[in-house]
Amino acid sequence: MEGLIVRTWALGVIVLACGAFTMLAPPKRSAPLTELALCKIAPDSVGEYGFYEDPTNPGQSYKMGKVTYETLDPSGIVARIYSSGNKRFDVVLIASDSSKSFHDPRVCFTASGWNIAQEKHTMVPTETRGKVPMTIVKMKGANGEERSALYCYKGPSGFESVARNMRWDMLVGQLLHGRNDQGIFYRFIPMSDNVSEDELLKFSSNYLDQANRASKGFF
Repeated sequence: MEGLIVRTWALGVIVLACGAFTMLAPPKRSAPLTELALCKIAPDSVGEYGFYEDPTNPGQSYKMGKVTYETLDPSGIVARIYSSGNKRFDVVLIASDSSKSFHDPRVCFTASGWNIAQEKHTMVPTETRGKVPMTIVKMKGANGEERSALYCYKGPSGFESVARNMRWDMLVGQLLHGRNDQGIFYRFIPMSDNVSEDELLKFSSNYLDQANRASKGFF
């Protein structure tokens, strides 16, 4: 018992020392890719699904609003809509080396008029990333419309399904590496009523694999 207490105190001292050092000598910022460069390494297709490119926004299907950029201060955002036949998925990637950029998307959902009706955490199997923890929410709008959303994060030590774990991972990575590493937020929303939960999970699995290959591990 005494040994455990000693180790706990020692760990606390180390964390405090690292934190003090970080305050006195802020970690180096990473060398982020530009948003256009992020678009170039994001997957253009996922199986039979290809994305629609807005002629006025190269590499994107649409541009996030100014408020989103000002609030999150990301390295870049890639927003794309992938479609195949009559099924579509809205996919957003957010890259940043600041933990402040990785918010809880449920806040945005509710602020946009959606009520969270159901939430659960699940493990999504992938070929190249193993089992990835994700959060899936089912929402209802004021007009009775229903919609699902699936999201996750990738930090210095791997994937996370909730924002607070991602922010902690970014902080630990900062203390251990002496720099701010780039992290990623992934969000998937079906844009068609005929997409089942299993199809959403399957698309996200295929997307993570294809993103891994296309970006050589960045996404």
